[in-house]
Amino acid sequence: RDEALLRALQQVYKQFGCEEGLGHFEVVYITAAESAEQFAACFRAMPWLTLPFTHALRREQLRHLFEVDPDDCAAVLLHMDGTTISREAKPLMALAHRLQSSIDEKRSESSYQKDLAKLIEKERKSLAQLEKRLQEGVVSRLGR
Repeated sequence: RDEALLRALQQVYKQFGCEEGLGHFEVVYITAAESAEQFAACFRAMPWLTLPFTHALRREQLRHLFEVDPDDCAAVLLHMDGTTISREAKPLMALAHRLQSSIDEKRSESSYQKDLAKLIEKERKSLAQLEKRLQEGVVSRLGR
């Protein structure tokens, strides 16, 4: 259902050090899965907090507490001190993922450009050495 978003959430969660407990926020995921199988498939990939599928009443209480849509999966961002950062974490995490992907892409491009510049410099030196050898060969032949 939200597989691309879940992958984005996972990457952001990991990049901010939350898996190791080093992050400044926690994600509470409130599922809208309609079966235990759907929940299990989704939950296997999640490193953040959620309630078991069998705890429907508690999920409803969380939805009420955080004022989130009862018909959709919800992700809530909590500060480590327990205060709510956002009740709509999904678009924020998706944005964070897009920004991080853009940064990674720029770093990759920068790394590629550096590698290319090194290769060009190496080839320039090789050509200079070849030119020098050719000139030495021509001068030695003319000197005979």
